[in-house]
Amino acid sequence: MKLMARCLVTAGVRKGDILLNLYGYGLFTGGLGFHQSSHLIGAAVIPWGVGRTEGLIQTILDFAPTVITRNESLAL
Repeated sequence: MKLMARCLVTAGVRKGDILLNLYGYGLFTGGLGFHQSSHLIGAAVIPWGVGRTEGLIQTILDFAPTVITRNESLAL
């Protein structure tokens, strides 16, 4: 977790940011790594995963995330 937190800080994530995590929370642990590491930095996390595009758009409008993490195959 600490290494991932360092990567996020290097990418510009800071305390007070709102991170929308579009990585899955299933067997691939990328979603959990981003989620837990963001808490170490002090960023808020919106756990999402994949799917529900209309709900995702509304979430972006409602919460105005400052950081979005996603798989490169998921085009917004």
